[in-house]
This record gives sequence, structure tokens and C-alpha cells, in this order.
Amino acid sequence: MAPEADEPQPRRLVRLVVLAAGCGAAVGVLGGAFRWLLQAADARRLSLLHWAHRWPAAGWVVPLVLAATGAGVARWIARLVPLSGGSGVQEVEERWRSDTLRQPLSLIPAKLVGGLVAIGSGLA
Repeated sequence: MAPEADEPQPRRLVRLVVLAAGCGAAVGVLGGAFRWLLQAADARRLSLLHWAHRWPAAGWVVPLVLAATGAGVARWIARLVPLSGGSGVQEVEERWRSDTLRQPLSLIPAKLVGGLVAIGSGLA
């Protein structure tokens, strides 16, 4: 086998660099949007909790209902897209170690919306 067969062709290398840069930019935009939405949800949740504390007799119900609703919606999303449950760290490690099947694209919005709902409602 000739040594030049092992070396990547310049066009393939340029394509790989452009693809990596595009993927990195997309991940950055999605991560930034997720962080911004989490901060907005946190601000809304805190304002709702401050409002609920004005009603000492029934104000404790608001955080309870908020967390239960968030958990229910997140669970519903996880039932619709089973791979969306959890942090995803294990899946990334598994993908790194072996050549498993690719995940469906529906996983990205399910993770984003499910995480936003769960964390935004006060869950860990």
C-alpha cells in the first residue's frame, strides 16, 4: 500500500474542518439558547414563588404544583422519546468507545424541552 493512500486528501480535510466548525457553532448556539432559556425560566419561577409567599396559608401549594407539573411533562417527553431521559453522558461515552447506532434527530428537541421543563420547574 502506498504511503499517500493513508494520508487524507486536502479536500476531505477541508470538508472535515468545515463540518467540525459548523457542528461546533451549532452546539454553541444550542447550548447558549438552552442556558438563556433556563435563566428566563428560573426568573419566572422565582417571581411566581415570591408571589406565592404572600399567601402563607396556600402559598406552599404553588411550588408543589410547579415541580409536579414539570416532572409530569418531563416524564411524558421521556416516554415519547425514550432516549431523552437522563443526562446523556453515558450515551456519549458509549458512542466514543464503540460504533453504536446513531441517535434520532428527535432526541435533540426532546432533550432541550424536557431539560428546560424539568430544571425550569425546580427539579435538579
